[in-house]
Amino acid sequence: MENHSYKAGIEIEPETPCQCGGCDWAGPQSELEDIGDALLTPGDPSPAGRCPIEDCQSLAYVVRPPRRFLAVIEGGILQGIYTDNVEAHGANVYVIDYDTEGACEEDILNVTVSRQTDGETIEAVGHIETIPSACIDLDELAAEFERREERRAGIDRFREHRAKGVIQGEPLHFENVGLCYWKPVDFRSPKAGEFYLSGAEVTGYRANQDLDAPFHIVIPTHYARLVKHKPIFGYGNRVKV
Repeated sequence: MENHSYKAGIEIEPETPCQCGGCDWAGPQSELEDIGDALLTPGDPSPAGRCPIEDCQSLAYVVRPPRRFLAVIEGGILQGIYTDNVEAHGANVYVIDYDTEGACEEDILNVTVSRQTDGETIEAVGHIETIPSACIDLDELAAEFERREERRAGIDRFREHRAKGVIQGEPLHFENVGLCYWKPVDFRSPKAGEFYLSGAEVTGYRANQDLDAPFHIVIPTHYARLVKHKPIFGYGNRVKV
């Protein structure tokens, strides 16, 4: 096969985020070195420059935004598929349903599922959805999913604490307050001045400012004191906070 060489120019904004294909470097396009000569394969993404790290000099590429899609379902019925990725606007999505009961014969599709069923053909019904621009802020939606995962992680921590015997009714150490009985309030992000539980050895802390991560919000109610002549705790004076 005969090799051909050619010159190509690229136009990229200097602040466009880029990432090296050979190391962990990432930064704006303005920091990249000139490409010079390079061997490119047809179909591969175009490089934005060469890595500025002297020991690397690999080709670097523009960081593409994540391809996120939103499927909206209401009453178990797909209402539409959306995306904030401009390159996917207008693309077709093939929606199928294996429940063909009541479908007209002319509406039946023969779907071949090769990997799982060795080429078995399954009947289905379906339609084509064309992807428009997202009508929902997907950045905010992604953040909401992250907050949900944090809440779930918090519930897992609570179950772990409970498995260790840390439950309501047992005194805990509260930083700068002492050993106290407490009562639960909520599971959410603490506001400044509120007490919350955290740590492998569960401890109560007062938030100096509003926090982003969710915790178990509690209120220390009474100081714990040793019952005379017994190795157990009892209620002492009320905590004033």
